[in-house]
Amino acid sequence: ESVIEQVTLLAIRQLRGSLTLADPTIPGCPLIGCSDGFQAMTGYVRNEIIGRNCRFLNQGVPMEKSTRARLARSVEKGTEFIGVLQNVRKNGEYFENLLRITTLSVYDRTYLIGIQADITHLDIDIDSTLAETPMAARSKVHSRLEEATNTAHLETLRLASDRIFAGCIDAWVQMYVWEFAIRLPAPYSQLLQLLAPEDWDEERDKCV
Repeated sequence: ESVIEQVTLLAIRQLRGSLTLADPTIPGCPLIGCSDGFQAMTGYVRNEIIGRNCRFLNQGVPMEKSTRARLARSVEKGTEFIGVLQNVRKNGEYFENLLRITTLSVYDRTYLIGIQADITHLDIDIDSTLAETPMAARSKVHSRLEEATNTAHLETLRLASDRIFAGCIDAWVQMYVWEFAIRLPAPYSQLLQLLAPEDWDEERDKCV
């Protein structure tokens, strides 16, 4: 396991939002990391999650063929998936999971990141809405539904990206600081964000 991957896993671990990280290069695309928010939402602890495919949350739950096909395509080809899945918590309670799957590249490694939200008490059914919409208008409806989910998901993804980049740059700087016995007044990532925010955004986008 590379240093970069360890930093990436640690960066998402303490996020309150629900995130999972999967490795598509491993057969079965197992989860290799998750946030504290995912544990809280599902009731499972990390050692019950890591190494399993995220399908364990909907075992025994019926799923539309079109949804299953889109999920499979997302895993196989890295295409984005947005949909509502019925999942089951560890205690057996059913909940509606608004799931977004997209690719996340950290330097030369590409992962599948899942961002989840419990919308059990909201009335959102993307697949049914599209199925009941005339074909000519489906693209517009899909765009509106996608836009409605973007804000919260993208904010969570942006926070994860910031944390991953901060962890990577601090780990890299720490190696040199340790070697030359240099003491910094604060982590280098904080100094860079404070003193050169434009450089921070540019370098983060190169990393993540």
